Amino acid sequence: MHTITILPGHDRHGNPETFEPLHLRPGDTIAIVGPTGSGKSAFINDIEVFAQGDTATGRRILLNGAPPPEQFVRDPACKPIALITQTTKCLADLTVGEFLAMHLRARKITECDLIERT
Repeated sequence: MHTITILPGHDRHGNPETFEPLHLRPGDTIAIVGPTGSGKSAFINDIEVFAQGDTATGRRILLNGAPPPEQFVRDPACKPIALITQTTKCLADLTVGEFLAMHLRARKITECDLIERT
């Protein structure tokens, strides 16, 4: 099991973020909401790239309480995170199962029950 922890950084003015570390676990459903320009995309990007204080926000993302392995950062086939944005129009006609199957094929993953487990 992978727990992703998001450690606060700073806002666009350099002020420290005031949220407590967030812990995400497999199966969690979260919603990121806020007005235009509030930093939702930066927040999601920090998670996707496993930020280590090296993005504009200064946030750090931990995996199981530690910095992620380099392969998770550099190799898309190894990332434990899947991101579907609201602008992914070309996939709108796929079911969730079809979408996952497409990604499994692209990554040459052959575990028979992975979609069902997911």
